[in-house]
Amino acid sequence: FMDAAGNLTNSAALSVTIDAAAPTAPVIDLDDASDTGRANDDNITSDRTPTFTITNYRAVTDADNVTVKWFLEVKWLIEGADAEQAGETGATFTTSELSDRTYVVTAQFIDEAGNIASSNAIKILIVSDCGCESETFSTIPNQELQEPIEDQKIGLLFYKASENRDRFYNEEEYDNRFWIYHEIETKKGVKQENYYIICNESVFNREYDYLKNTNDSIKVKFTGNLKRLCILKPILAIYNLGYTEIVLTSIEQQ
Repeated sequence: FMDAAGNLTNSAALSVTIDAAAPTAPVIDLDDASDTGRANDDNITSDRTPTFTITNYRAVTDADNVTVKWFLEVKWLIEGADAEQAGETGATFTTSELSDRTYVVTAQFIDEAGNIASSNAIKILIVSDCGCESETFSTIPNQELQEPIEDQKIGLLFYKASENRDRFYNEEEYDNRFWIYHEIETKKGVKQENYYIICNESVFNREYDYLKNTNDSIKVKFTGNLKRLCILKPILAIYNLGYTEIVLTSIEQQ
């Protein structure tokens, strides 16, 4: 400060530290005990309150003073995600009870200067019953369809190889499998397109093997028991398009 006589008074020295460097990013993992799928790293689980861990938590917190934020979001087919839970802290994160769907989990390290480092994103599927060996959730045909029922059992059989993956469901687990495309109409007059991945190809002989070498399809009449997919995928926001597995009980060329 300077007064009218020109006398100066200096302030005490203020030390300022500029820190624009983000901390090391957290690395998160779904705990093996919470990963109940076919492998302990497939992120498919029937655990409705799964636990996640920051595997490098101790290494980073020993080197830097950081706080942690966890985020759980519901993933949709259409762009974007809805925040389900946020703001949890600590090296581990156990969710509240979740329903069957796909979720995305992330975490952040935030240092004292407010710099943020975001983790890898983990997409998990919570599903209580799925796969070819699971309980049947529906059959073809079913009573929700318009009459005549016989017309509703007609579909197109084709073979989905890896090279035509982009034409159909983009997931390699269902490559090199026989599929059926099936279009139905509900009582309300809404058309629904379904793709069924065949579980038991042994139900038909080798008469359809030639489809493996073509992009052709043939019309078939079929019945079967429907099973849910065990696969990481968004909840289908387009209600009239569906993918399931099917255990055929009959199939014949038309």
